[in-house]
Amino acid sequence: MAITTNTTETARAINTEIQRRLDPAGRVPRRHLADGTHISVDHQIATRRNDPALRTDRGEKVRNRHTWTVTALDTTGGTVATHPNRGTVTLPALYVASHVELGWAVTGYGNQGDTPSTSASPSSNRAPPATTPMSPSPEDGPPTGPGSPTPPAPSTPPTPSPP
Repeated sequence: MAITTNTTETARAINTEIQRRLDPAGRVPRRHLADGTHISVDHQIATRRNDPALRTDRGEKVRNRHTWTVTALDTTGGTVATHPNRGTVTLPALYVASHVELGWAVTGYGNQGDTPSTSASPSSNRAPPATTPMSPSPEDGPPTGPGSPTPPAPSTPPTPSPP
């Protein structure tokens, strides 16, 4: 499942709540991350830095914004992570501590290129950025609703009704 949010802050809040519900007593072994959160086996993570030296068992490079599932925490501090299409990689302890975040919820950029079986986009009371294209497609017809432009007047006058 992919959860897409507008902001990093919203993604972190959702991720932290999911994590709290999975382990309310905090008893599961974990690795601490730079943002103050932690990861455990079966957690979803996102790598936040390209590292061409890190490759999966299928030869795929570890890239910024890739999402993975943690499958093991090794004895050297590394984290084993898997993705169904990219394969499995062992992320070194220093990389994990500096360049990994929880990954259940990510911003729209973080989900680009992934094709989840299900997804959710929590709404926010924040408006989308001004650069977000909001134009309708031709199939949508003219825009309607608050802030929509007034439709143009008809080009021919209406036919008068008979007396």
